[in-house]
Amino acid sequence: MTNVNIFLASSYELNDDRIAFGNFIRRLDNHYEGKGYRIKLFIWEDFDAADNQRRKQDEYNEYLKKSDIVFVLYKTKAGEYTVEEMEESLNITSLETTLHHDTYILFKEPTIEELMQQSVENKEKFEKFKSELPKKYKRTVTTFQTKEELHLFNLIVLQLSFPTLREDVIIEQGWLKSKGMKIAKVKNLPFLAKDVKFNSLEKSFTIKFPISVEKVMDIHETMEKCPTLKEVFKSFLSIQTK
Repeated sequence: MTNVNIFLASSYELNDDRIAFGNFIRRLDNHYEGKGYRIKLFIWEDFDAADNQRRKQDEYNEYLKKSDIVFVLYKTKAGEYTVEEMEESLNITSLETTLHHDTYILFKEPTIEELMQQSVENKEKFEKFKSELPKKYKRTVTTFQTKEELHLFNLIVLQLSFPTLREDVIIEQGWLKSKGMKIAKVKNLPFLAKDVKFNSLEKSFTIKFPISVEKVMDIHETMEKCPTLKEVFKSFLSIQTK
């Protein structure tokens, strides 16, 4: 049995997303067990700060080193420990001796209400951090709006990192599925839901996407009818691949 270790770093403001992400990982674990893979998630909630006298952040960083994939999430703040975990993970990623370890940085788009609750000072500080991050850390970042978008991104990263796990992703009857496993409702994937051309196609087509950088552009006929879909999947599949 092959273990795939995933580390999720974020502040408490993304608590709902963290809970949903954990539930999704458990579903993936069950889904891929038949292929000989166990998908494990590490989050700080799993550890009791009273377990020992060691600085807990040092212990979290030890788990970072054991992780195959690290997701770092931000929304309206860049917490000290989240940034430390990101920097530690990026340092591990840069080591040439690392077989499997990559870091993915994602920003969740806040609601208008959440933006209004921010002080001007904190908002400017965070926007400065966000704008400088790609150049400072030499990493591509992406954004997401819903939990389902994050789950889809996670699925694609898994399949790119571990080719044995690659499966066709099918859109049918309003759901995006992988080998029968429901990943997300199309209406909860904003980049698809807002595409009028895609919605008209969906009524009469089942669109199949090979999760492979080499193959994704082979399905020109259907994808050309849906430009938004084509561009989004192209960008998803090219993000931070080596």
